[in-house]
Amino acid sequence: MVNESKPENGIRTVPTPHETPPKEVSSDSWVHPFDTPEVRVYLASVLPPNLNEALLVSPRPKLSGNVTPVEEQEARSTVARRNRTMGESIPVWTLRTLYEESFAVMPAYTLGGLITHHGSFGYEGTKRALLSIDPAIFGLDVEDLLERLKLARVGRELDIDFQRLGESLLLSGVSVNSRFGNFEPNAADVVSQGSEIIQNFPKASALLTVGWPYYQSRYYFEGELDSSVQDSVLIQEFNLDEGITRQATLKQLWQVISKSTDSSTNYGTYKTELDEGFIESLQQVTILRASPDFNFLFEHFSVRGSINSKTKPKL
Repeated sequence: MVNESKPENGIRTVPTPHETPPKEVSSDSWVHPFDTPEVRVYLASVLPPNLNEALLVSPRPKLSGNVTPVEEQEARSTVARRNRTMGESIPVWTLRTLYEESFAVMPAYTLGGLITHHGSFGYEGTKRALLSIDPAIFGLDVEDLLERLKLARVGRELDIDFQRLGESLLLSGVSVNSRFGNFEPNAADVVSQGSEIIQNFPKASALLTVGWPYYQSRYYFEGELDSSVQDSVLIQEFNLDEGITRQATLKQLWQVISKSTDSSTNYGTYKTELDEGFIESLQQVTILRASPDFNFLFEHFSVRGSINSKTKPKL
């Protein structure tokens, strides 16, 4: 049996699927794992009927109505990763799909993965500063954002602390999991670069590739993320505090579910059906995946698709 592993930076990876990404991603070219006969039979055998039904009618990811080449490529890569790998059992494939749709950061960030693995630094203040520069600023890509910030600084628009603004945007690109690794610098180095964000695009681009979509996601999905959780099944299963927001819940559940689905005998891999507590772990992540409170997380293949669904096409 093939089980997935994760490298030193703590990000779970999976062997290359035996199927390649389709050239086009549509309902006609790919069948979601939950809709394959073998997974449906398996889910019906291990989930309570109400939970199984809720999962079957939950959203399936799709392309946005404002699809870009980046979104399309991310969708193709995600589809390839969601396919069953050689030697992978149906139970492990099911668990992996549930977890990765909820929290994946590879091959592309899902909305849930971005929100849980990154955090804002003074979101409300940063949002106000950005909107005061340009009410449509959240619809810009990274390159256009930097150009707009450069113009604002040169023109000394409004009373904005650009050092602090730069720090906030850059720090959001640093994973809350490690604060360093891969392209990520030490957090202290990020702070020292804050004033350079609008002067040196190459130096900041890697962090902004993550940090800016984080702020865009917080802005466009602010209503969804800041709303209180209403799903009684979710509240009871995870003993959530009354009135807790969806964003806080998502971060809390990531900590619980990432530990629950991790193998106790082979660190850094998913549990298998031979591990104790496998069914309980699968049911836990299914409760999140099927919750009406979090349907908005699963509408698109990647966070880029989620953002594109809220923005206008670039002319």
